[in-house]
Formats: sequence, C-alpha cells, structure tokens
Amino acid sequence: MLFRMALRNIFRHKRRTVLTTLTIAFGVMVFLWADGIYRGMHRQMAENVIRYLDGAIILMQRNYAEEEKSLPLRYFFEDENHIKEELSQFKAIEGGTGRIPFLGEILVSGRNLHVLGYVIDTVQDKKVFHLPDALVKGDFLEGRDDEVIIGVDLARMLELDVGDEMVLATQTRYGTHNALTLRVAGIFRTTYPQVDEGALFVSRETARVLLDMGDREFITYHIAVRWPRGESVEHYTKRVRALTEEISRRFPQYVAVSFAERYAEVFTLMKTDETFMYIMLFVIFLIASVGIMNTILMAVHERMKEIGKLRAMGFSSFQIRGLFVMEGMWLGVMGGLVGVFFGVLINLYQVYRGYDMEAMGFGSVSASDFGFPIWGTIYADWNPPAFGVAFVFSVVMAALAAYMPSRHATRITVTECLRFL
Repeated sequence: MLFRMALRNIFRHKRRTVLTTLTIAFGVMVFLWADGIYRGMHRQMAENVIRYLDGAIILMQRNYAEEEKSLPLRYFFEDENHIKEELSQFKAIEGGTGRIPFLGEILVSGRNLHVLGYVIDTVQDKKVFHLPDALVKGDFLEGRDDEVIIGVDLARMLELDVGDEMVLATQTRYGTHNALTLRVAGIFRTTYPQVDEGALFVSRETARVLLDMGDREFITYHIAVRWPRGESVEHYTKRVRALTEEISRRFPQYVAVSFAERYAEVFTLMKTDETFMYIMLFVIFLIASVGIMNTILMAVHERMKEIGKLRAMGFSSFQIRGLFVMEGMWLGVMGGLVGVFFGVLINLYQVYRGYDMEAMGFGSVSASDFGFPIWGTIYADWNPPAFGVAFVFSVVMAALAAYMPSRHATRITVTECLRFL
C-alpha cells in the first residue's frame, strides 16, 4: 500500500517531479557518457600498443632486456622457425614476427630530427601489426633497400611527401656511423601519436645496407594474441598475462613480457582515473540530492493535513517516514531509468561513430599539443556493469536524500496538524 501511495503522491506536483527526475537523469547520463569515453580510451591505448609497436607479448634476449633503453644492436635471435613452431601450439596466438628497433636521425633540408626506427619483415609484419591498414598515402614497403614509411605528423614537421627523399643516419651493429638516402614510400596515420610523430619503418633489405644486419636476424619477437570483439580490456589482459607465463616456461632462456606489464605505469594511471569517475558520480548525485530533499520537504509542508489524518488513523512514525522515503526512491527509479535510457543512446553513438578529432577542427595539430595518449577517431566502449551501478546509486542516493525531510514529518504531532484543517 505504501508503494502505491508514494507513486501516486509524486505525481501530484508534476512539474516539480519532472524537474527532480531530469536532474537525476542528467547525473546518470553524464556518468555513463564519461565512463564510456574512459573505457574506450583505455581500450584504444591497449590496441595502439598491440597494433603498431609491441604486439600482445614481446620476446627478447635476457641481456637485451637489461640494456633495452639504449637499444643495443648486439643480442639477436637467429632461429625464428623454432620459435614459430613452439608458438603454433598455442591456439590463442594469431602470429608472430621479428623486429629490430634502433635510434636514428633524419636529415632533410638543413633540419634534423631524432626518431625511433624499426626494421620489419614486410611479409610477416602484416600478420601481427596493422601498419598497412593505416596508410593514407603511397604504398607499404616492398622489400627494396631504399624505402621508408613515416607517420603523418612526422611528414608534416619535416614537410615530406610520398616520393621525397631524406637522409637517415644511425650506427651499425658494429658501432660505426652510417647514413643512407631513403625515399618516402608511404605515409600512415594511426591512432597512436607516439608512432605518428616519432617513428619510421624500413625493411630488412634496408637494414642490410644501413645497419649491417643479416637477412634473418632480429632482436625482438612480437606475438599477436586473438582479441574477440566484445571482450573487455581487463579480461583480455588476464588472458595475455596467463599466456605470457606459459611462454616464459616454454622459453626459459628468453624474457617474455606482456603489453600490460610493459606499460604498467600507464594502465595504473588509467585505474586512478576510474576511481575519479566514481567520485564524480558521487558529487553529481550529491548535488541532485539537494533537489530531492527540497522536493520532499515541500511535500511534507504541503501535506500537513494528510499527515495528521494518517497519524490519527494509527500510522506509526516508521510508516510515515517510509512513505516519504519511498517517494524519494520512486524519483530515483524514474530518474535512473531515464538517465540509463539516454546513456544507452549516447554510448551507441560513441561506440559505433566516435568523435573524429580532425572533423572537430583539430586536423592541423598533433596529439602532443593537447597531451592526448590517443588521436584520430576516439571511440567509447561498452561497460554494462556501469549502467547497473548508476541506476542503483541513483535509487539509493534518492532514498537517503529523502530520509532527512521524512524525519521532520515524523516529529509532527496530531494536534499540530489540526491547525491546517
């Protein structure tokens, strides 16, 4: 009976109810919007590392792992076929390829710029990384010894286009200095600013001339792990970590590192941002609770006569308090449902259309100008538990906000209510 009475009472003042409901709905909607964007950025950061730089898991020699920051050209793999044969036993692994990272300096038109270079296998690299899909101009590397592909931001900084030439200077594996004139074969645009602004890729044929490398030598081995659509970053990370441990046991002479371990600081920072999201939700509902308290308090003062009648009929203080708390809960339920509905609509747009930074007028700047970890089109990601949390939180906060004014109603005596008859 109290539920029906509470539901009927909140519609006695439709305008006030609508305004309070919209306030709650707005809070839920903003939280779901922000949570979707946060989750999407988290996913895209993981995808960027996996698709363009490291893959899901990276294998390296132990000595190289200790000196990796200096990118030494000393610790090589030579038996790629053995590694492939061992890894083929893992069903979750889609492929693997070797790379050679090196430091280089671009010299063009009197300007110089230090970059991070990667020697890639032009055939195998496509099975692990997505560079060919990111090309916006020109062609992918075709195995010639005088070609290079670079990112759009790097091309813009150096005023280079497809077909232009540049000089790439570096050190060979023997520590001697070498330089080679390379032609820009293609320009790519990824969603990873670090790659677009400061990385270039050359073939093994180029590495033979530039770095004095052998045909089959490589320094790091990158492994792609299947990531089904719809699987969360958290679940995928757990799978990759478990697989990394298995690979470590299979190859005790090497160091196997998952993308999550390699970029642990970044993902820890993202977890801190997640905590901030829930603090934001609490603050939004704290503001909305003021409106709920005002609505219930006004209802108490307007219904003094009814409260007196209920007390005269034998209603206890607990029942009267429960009536007003239920009214607050109903406001929370309606506001939560409306907020979740619009949150679903917003996330549908964010997940499937996203926000194209270039279309929004940021095409002439780079991500580093804003300090963004991703660029291009930013997509959201579904987080079903967030919808449930937001709805439940809206109901609980609304009930708590209604509790304070409901206590005032229980302190009113029958004789005090007679003044309003």
